[in-house]
Amino acid sequence: MGALGQVLSSWFSVDLPGAPDASKSRLLTLPPELLTGIVQELSWQDLLRIRPTCRLLDEVSKSSPVWRNIARLELLDDCTTGANELFFDRPVEQYKLGELERLILRWKQAKQNWTADNGIPPAFRTFKINVERVHLVRGGRWLLFARRTGSIVYLDLDASGPPVEHILIPERTGSSDTTMALDYIPNSNVLTFNVALAVRQFPGEREKTGVTYTIQVWRVRLSLRDDGAGLADRLSAGCLVSFCQDPQCFVYSISILGDYIAHTLLSKGDYKDFSFIVVTKWVDLIDMEGGCNYTKWSHYSRLKWRSIVYLLPGHQLLVYADGAIQLYDFFRFPESKALPTRPDRSSWSDPLWKTFIDGADLFPAPPMISGPDFVRMVIFANTGFRGLTIYSPNRQAERESPASICELGECPGLEPLYPAPSYGHRYSTLMTGSQLTLVSHPWPDGSEGKFRYLGKITCHKGQGLDRLFDMMSGRIVIVNRTIDILDLAPMNAFGAGQRIA
Repeated sequence: MGALGQVLSSWFSVDLPGAPDASKSRLLTLPPELLTGIVQELSWQDLLRIRPTCRLLDEVSKSSPVWRNIARLELLDDCTTGANELFFDRPVEQYKLGELERLILRWKQAKQNWTADNGIPPAFRTFKINVERVHLVRGGRWLLFARRTGSIVYLDLDASGPPVEHILIPERTGSSDTTMALDYIPNSNVLTFNVALAVRQFPGEREKTGVTYTIQVWRVRLSLRDDGAGLADRLSAGCLVSFCQDPQCFVYSISILGDYIAHTLLSKGDYKDFSFIVVTKWVDLIDMEGGCNYTKWSHYSRLKWRSIVYLLPGHQLLVYADGAIQLYDFFRFPESKALPTRPDRSSWSDPLWKTFIDGADLFPAPPMISGPDFVRMVIFANTGFRGLTIYSPNRQAERESPASICELGECPGLEPLYPAPSYGHRYSTLMTGSQLTLVSHPWPDGSEGKFRYLGKITCHKGQGLDRLFDMMSGRIVIVNRTIDILDLAPMNAFGAGQRIA
């Protein structure tokens, strides 16, 4: 007898199937609210199993209260295990009938297809859109990208039919180079995040005079549909702050977290082989009206200029360049309103921790998984995955080192092709040529098994410039000259009531 039979037997002294008619009548004559309360105690697998038994149980198993309870339990388990896969863009109470079920079953189907050889075949879509920077928003529904005009555009990947481009941030005069980073706002009622932009604007086609450089922060929020007016969900944005940056410098990487923005600056002067790292408290500049005279923490980096920066909780900053990984407390950087004209020893500070991993790749940005006293990131290096754990400042005194590296698994046989990774916490992808390999790399203190290859998929295009994926939606995005969307759980392959093994 399965879990469903045990529950029903313990409550009603019946066995299903095959119970006498009188026992069935006793179950089905319960008040609706009591029957719903009982069904809420079942797992999502058992909810799917009871549907063929009768019309009433089929109806109750699809009700919103039942799936709201499932969503809360799955969120709790997702937080407890640290998987950070499940994401809802609004309170569960605001989802319409069937929507929560569809999202949860898609997540379950994606996880099954990630590990099964005989799952639903993935679906490919190709969008012929020329883009610059690309971000896949958590949940896998919204795809943001920057255009040469300086505008930020988004696609709703859950929408049916041809892709429809929606303007989120309007275009600017002339042409632009745009670097972009996202920071999700915790405890928001609906999906809300800040977008940090470094916009280098040319008045015409790459004219050398009149170039401007601005750092901007925009607040993006999900606007829920109005069923009565026939309107669809959409994203809306408003500018919070804009301040200038030296137009003779080039921003290679940008990061935003809370009240702070960090970015790298490539100098065009005598020190062009190095870079500055600049951190700004952007919330203090909201009323500055675009000026340049603001206080910043700046660090003269002796690493090569292609430095990538990630802001971490507790005013920590992770810096990566050419295999070197360094951790800083940016409050220890020299503070001033102007960058030093001639950097010397007073222009930089010593890292809290540093290491070198030959062949390490931190692009695209690996997700940060936050625990109560640590942050974790996944790194691919040469032919294997590494796990980086950075401890919170208030716990670092208890440890020998503020950070540590562990082995997550080796990937032999990938050379001579250099694999292009995209990262998750427990799952990642590797792309060699047109071959996309799915990989599982559990952490040593987890209970998800060992490192293993999970399957290979032949893609339409060669190695992409950007590779992004979202585990909840089972959606992988490969960006080259077009945008290729790979759906491990195609929306048209299942719906409410789908049976998953």
